[in-house]
Amino acid sequence: MSIRVLGADLQANKKLPYALTRIYGIGIYTGFEVCKLTGIDPNLRVSQLTGQDALNLTKVISERYVTQDELKREELASRRRLVQLRTRRGIRLQNGLPVRGQRTRSNAATAAKSKGKI
Repeated sequence: MSIRVLGADLQANKKLPYALTRIYGIGIYTGFEVCKLTGIDPNLRVSQLTGQDALNLTKVISERYVTQDELKREELASRRRLVQLRTRRGIRLQNGLPVRGQRTRSNAATAAKSKGKI
């Protein structure tokens, strides 16, 4: 039995902080922070959680962290802003090239495949 938190199904056999990484925007460190804030033992498996624990998790995560669709919207808006301002990063994003100084003479094939995603 898996538990659904903020639109993500948490795998029942995993420990809670690692299962929370299924939520977009939550990593392992944040998963441990959420456990501390809710008072849930981080060694508990998702299958051992109660319904009240799931509600507490949802409440804490939605109050303190930007996750899922809202985070994706912010990231896309940030990229569009860079493109609109015609910054170096924005131009490279627009052309589907590596943005952070990576080599382009070879090994830029993965960036070139996603060309025009903005």
